[in-house]
Amino acid sequence: MPSEKADNPGAVLAGFDASIDVSPAAPLDPKALPALGAVYLLSDADDSPIFLSVCENLRRVVPPRLAADANDEPTKRAKLGEITRRIRWKRTRGAFEGLLWHWRIARATFPDRYASMLGFGPCALLRVDPAAAFPRFEPTNVIRDDGARYFGPIPRRKDAEALVRLLEDAFDLCRDYDILQKTPNGERCAYFDMGRCPAPCDGTAPMSVYRQSIAEALTFLQAPTESSLEPVQRRMRAAAESLAFESAAAYKRVFEDGLRLPRRTAFAYLRDVNAATWIAVIRAGVKRKNTDETRLKAYRLTRGAAVELQTGAAGDIKALSESWRMEAPTDSSPGPANDVRLVTESMRLLSRFLFKENQRDVFIFPQDRWPDDDAWTSA
Repeated sequence: MPSEKADNPGAVLAGFDASIDVSPAAPLDPKALPALGAVYLLSDADDSPIFLSVCENLRRVVPPRLAADANDEPTKRAKLGEITRRIRWKRTRGAFEGLLWHWRIARATFPDRYASMLGFGPCALLRVDPAAAFPRFEPTNVIRDDGARYFGPIPRRKDAEALVRLLEDAFDLCRDYDILQKTPNGERCAYFDMGRCPAPCDGTAPMSVYRQSIAEALTFLQAPTESSLEPVQRRMRAAAESLAFESAAAYKRVFEDGLRLPRRTAFAYLRDVNAATWIAVIRAGVKRKNTDETRLKAYRLTRGAAVELQTGAAGDIKALSESWRMEAPTDSSPGPANDVRLVTESMRLLSRFLFKENQRDVFIFPQDRWPDDDAWTSA
């Protein structure tokens, strides 16, 4: 996660716990650095940032990075050892907090190039603009300031594509967007003949009918329940009454798939990204002889803004959980609420941990699905 010379060398370097000065004339004593996980920043003689990274053990990682054997060919690592004059660090506990603070510090220190330094991994999203001339659901991996609504996180693009197909089958949406864009001069396809599309493309059905189908699909996406699948049941009954048993069976299958959606891992955390608030809980310290004294820390993430919440003992998790709940109102958005770039990046950060099997680094959940007492015990 390296970067070259910072774009804003005069930036205020806040948020670090400690720092030490170093000199190329004297080897760095590893014991001068703590053997802890940290985000660290190297600065030059003018105190301008030159390198930012995150590691699991500061003492083990930084000294070799700065060391340069005189017999070695010139390398970027050797250059760092020659020009570094100060090391700053921010202690972090675990991979999630390390990546979170690296992201925050990188944004402030290298605003023009920090995105290339992040190690979040991929994340897919679902986009829909109900007000568009020809609305549709489509997979994407970037949130834009375009008035559309975005849902996620989804671990992979193929999962987002599968969700689009489910919505198309359940709510009789157009499968060929090129034809839809020709409305009302398009040529209806075979799905109309199968009774699975109202054919707005050639004017058989008005666009108002199609927009209603988009609205029904959007309602289901926000709350995938049997109630929101009522339009599918209605179509299933109508198909059966008209003796179109094959279509009725297809609607029945997609109805059952829709009911299972919240239980599928890829869609278990699906939320409107601009309305959702997430809570991430990490271990802030462990007392091995008494697990009740384990310290827990929480962060609230809302529309790209991350706010640190209260730290407390795991033995008092009920009271601590309630304090987090009261500290994290869903109707407010502190920080950079309207920066869609940060919203995209926060979705990628969450996705990295939400869909990682057997990870114990962080416990993440949406604010609107607060865990009960038993869930805290097993988390």
